Amino acid sequence: MDGEKAESILKKYNLEEKAEREFAKKTRGERGRINLVLRFRIYSEFLTKKQKELYEQRDKIVKENPNECPNFQTELKRNSYAHPECSFINDRVPKDFCLACSYYKENIKGIDENIKEVSDAIKTYEEKAVIDDIMR
Repeated sequence: MDGEKAESILKKYNLEEKAEREFAKKTRGERGRINLVLRFRIYSEFLTKKQKELYEQRDKIVKENPNECPNFQTELKRNSYAHPECSFINDRVPKDFCLACSYYKENIKGIDENIKEVSDAIKTYEEKAVIDDIMR
């Protein structure tokens, strides 16, 4: 993902102004060149918060309607782990509904796409921060 696409995702979720205010607050009183590393990390933080909100929204939909998918129990068994302490991995694995299910397509697919989009933007900003840090 390029920087323009990542910036459009910030704008899509109305995070650009908030991130810029946060950046201005943290760099108040600084003189000289712009600290792009800090700016990119702030963008990444705001997008990470948005990603968490999307995951919570998705989890809420899944937990409220577990019986909407006819293959729900099959998918849960397929995602089971050998050790109970490994079950925390399931919290972030979007395999709790079959992808062919109409309920998934109507209610969850859009959220999954938004999560992937935000995740890609986070990676872009983190990479840009590392590159700028190296270039300094």
